Amino acid sequence: MAAGVAWAAVRLAARADLRVRWRGLVGLGLLAGLVGGVVLASVAVAERTATAYSRLVAAVGLDDARVLVPAARPAVAAALPALPGVVESWVADVWIAQVDGPSVRFVRLVGGPGRPDDLLMPVVVAGRAPRPDDPREVLVSEPAAAELRLGPGDPLTLHLLTRDEAGRIDDVGRPGGADVQVLVTGIARAPVWSGPLSSVIVTPAFARAHRDDVASLAGFARLADTGAASRGRFADAVAMVH
Repeated sequence: MAAGVAWAAVRLAARADLRVRWRGLVGLGLLAGLVGGVVLASVAVAERTATAYSRLVAAVGLDDARVLVPAARPAVAAALPALPGVVESWVADVWIAQVDGPSVRFVRLVGGPGRPDDLLMPVVVAGRAPRPDDPREVLVSEPAAAELRLGPGDPLTLHLLTRDEAGRIDDVGRPGGADVQVLVTGIARAPVWSGPLSSVIVTPAFARAHRDDVASLAGFARLADTGAASRGRFADAVAMVH
């Protein structure tokens, strides 16, 4: 892929479109638009401006850059720690799931092992954080919790999409992946909910149990310098990885 073509897929989160909070991945139309990032590698430099509450940014350990790639193309995620300017990173698994209910709703799940303690942990504002060794416990973002009317202690039945189905979200009937029953242990707050971090945070135990249905890989990175030149070098390097 030529660098010029790949750059067209780069999204900077400092732009105005991420200055409003995403309301989770609910509703087929909204999900279909965001899953486009699964087809082409995409990068979003997380918003670190005055539009985010500085204390919340610090408490969450907000990342500076996000990379979302198909699970079948792991090279970008694998290269993340060595990309220009990266001082800390985490590569997580991503799933797409249909929420059990009378209407068609989807959520994006993200999680897995290896997250640094000071990188990207949304603040729990109700309930508690999931136990890492329990595959059934999840943390739900405030926007998704409001949209789905969920609170701590609520059960949630999810139908995971297969990897193939996640790439054609507008043509999915009954998902062919695993049916999972999870328990919402807490509701989480973050300055920005976007891309792979938008609806449900799962545990490392969940990731181990459902590896076959991983739809994509998400890389979260902290950069030594978040200036325009540094962001440009990072994005150019992502575009060159195959």
